[in-house]
Amino acid sequence: MDWVKLASRYYLDPVVASLPDADTEMMFVRSLAYAGGEETSGFVPTNIVPTLCRRRRHEAMVDALVAASLWLPVGGGFQISRWEEWQEELEAIVRRRSTDRERKRRERAAKAKP
Repeated sequence: MDWVKLASRYYLDPVVASLPDADTEMMFVRSLAYAGGEETSGFVPTNIVPTLCRRRRHEAMVDALVAASLWLPVGGGFQISRWEEWQEELEAIVRRRSTDRERKRRERAAKAKP
């Protein structure tokens, strides 16, 4: 996906405003971009986390995002909380594309049968 929704006043949200520093906020925003770009439905794999920041030591930022409940620990990584609520239109497009791909696959398979 080429975009994600981000409220123009997201930085005024008390949870975001309570983050310890701008680097942690940037990690959160980049996680939104990553999840949208890779169409992961808000999932951020653990191995991707270091690429979301410029600091070598990202553990404190992860801890802050989890403490603020912006990220929820799940198997293999983190789930961006309220992803589906915030990205409802994006998720609808992802579902529609998936359905279209499956329909096209079935059409091609049917044409390929003798």
